[in-house]
Amino acid sequence: MATNHSIRFRRSTTPPRGFTLVELTVVLIIIATVAGLVIPAVAMLGRSTDMAASAKTQQDIGANLQEFFVLQKRFPQGLDSLLVDASTSGSSTTPDTPGTNDGTPDGLYVPKFDAVGDQISGMTDSNPALVNLLTLGTLSSSQRRSFTRAGFQWVHDHEVYDWTTGAGVVNSNDSGIFRRDLPSSGGMPAAVLNDAIATNMEVGSGAYSTLRGLVPAELVQNTTTPSNWDWVPEAGTQIVAVGVGPRNRLTPTTMMTTPLYPGNDGSYYGRYVAFFKVYDTGERCTLVGVSDCYGRTSDYTIQQFNESLPNGARQG
Repeated sequence: MATNHSIRFRRSTTPPRGFTLVELTVVLIIIATVAGLVIPAVAMLGRSTDMAASAKTQQDIGANLQEFFVLQKRFPQGLDSLLVDASTSGSSTTPDTPGTNDGTPDGLYVPKFDAVGDQISGMTDSNPALVNLLTLGTLSSSQRRSFTRAGFQWVHDHEVYDWTTGAGVVNSNDSGIFRRDLPSSGGMPAAVLNDAIATNMEVGSGAYSTLRGLVPAELVQNTTTPSNWDWVPEAGTQIVAVGVGPRNRLTPTTMMTTPLYPGNDGSYYGRYVAFFKVYDTGERCTLVGVSDCYGRTSDYTIQQFNESLPNGARQG
């Protein structure tokens, strides 16, 4: 006679075990540690991308300027003068009066701030700051001829923004709006590199980095502090700075658009800047370099790119 055996299963009455407070704490510590390693690396990669793109853009703009000259037998018209045309000379608390241009620039396109201290207009004052290297200069008659012989006939001066009334141009990146025809005789105002402040420069300073990228042959060791450098300009020359803004004739001849520095938020002038050396002899001016809106030339930007790679990594 067969016996029928049945199998009985007992349901456990022990509740499933969860994580203890110690285990949860360990997991959170591990997650925080991994995030601490990954997030800075990702942030640095973003800076690396900006630096690489900026260096390439500077080189492209320089090549486009030279290509334009080959095609047109002149450099492009309508570059930004980096000078402000206003009736009064204002300050951060008393802005210039917008819309009162008279055809004669009054000063550099310096930073302007609103009532709470946020920048709203002008060249950036963040280091390295190109605005600290420039000054409102005057080209002599022969230097003016040197500039115009390269085909320059007009530039665009900038309008200021009055934060107290809301008048003027808010978007500083497009504020080179006043066409100024360059004179056919006599001298002319221009934004020029200021040789008065380019003495006893430390190797890591913004001034040294800009000048090293533009005129390395004109840098000499400081006699008092040999580790520092002085800028000794070629006799009878000045270096004029002009912004490659959206209204110049590079577009659409050799460029579809004029680029902005990566990450620019529109609160400061974010265009790239071209530098031309003018001569007392009246010979045609020469392009000596292109920088970003901070005054960093491509070699310095590439150095920044290398230094921004995660863990100090280097390519190659």
